[in-house]
Amino acid sequence: MPTCRPSRAWSRTPSQVSSIVCLLGVLVGAPPSLARAQETPGGGGTSQEPAVEATDTHMFGVLPNYNTTNEQPGLHPMRWTGKMELAAKGTFDPFMFPIVAMIAAPQENYGGGWQGFGKQYAASYADTAIGNFMTTGVLPSVLHQDPRYYRRGRGGVWRRIGYSVSRTLVAFGDSGHQRANIAEVTGTLAAAGISNAYYPGARTMSSTISRWGMQMMWDTLTNQLKEFSPDIKKLLPGNHDSSNPTPSSRALSPDSAP
Repeated sequence: MPTCRPSRAWSRTPSQVSSIVCLLGVLVGAPPSLARAQETPGGGGTSQEPAVEATDTHMFGVLPNYNTTNEQPGLHPMRWTGKMELAAKGTFDPFMFPIVAMIAAPQENYGGGWQGFGKQYAASYADTAIGNFMTTGVLPSVLHQDPRYYRRGRGGVWRRIGYSVSRTLVAFGDSGHQRANIAEVTGTLAAAGISNAYYPGARTMSSTISRWGMQMMWDTLTNQLKEFSPDIKKLLPGNHDSSNPTPSSRALSPDSAP
């Protein structure tokens, strides 16, 4: 998901920052060591990618939503290639380009006109790309962590809100067991640190922690949208979509979620 950053003075050209985004695409061809790290015991590294239960790939037809699933944790563990593919889809989805543009447009601290807008757009897109690949592709592959959001879909509203908020700090491993969401916490922190390379000026620990906290908050709100978007969609006039199961017909097992 896109990231909002405090504006700062610019000292890199848009092409330099854009090159960072392009380099992330190369990560899809990550080294063989990551592939070996994701091989399942006794499987000889030949496990197939999961055929996940149908989920809206775009919330409300616009917001990219490739890493949300309705199935049970651990049922179909992902290999590193699948995790990198999720990161790439979320980063280079066609809808991301106008979404990032809307985030960059109000920020005019880099000067007016197309030049100032281009610089901010490149920086905002780099923020989004780095964050996506770190939290969805690279670190989950290394840490054997599942980057998908498992929709709860049952229980009261407050219970589901609590579950969605907790997913920022708690995730599922490839085995299906819950564990600390290290990929999210350290991935967003690493992205905030990397942004210092193209956001000169306030390169202090406090400014980095501030950007990290803002991204963690944004991701927490995004998780709530992932949890409740099917419910909201059903309330819209003229919508009778049954592609997503109702909360009563599909839910996480009691052992899989709090």
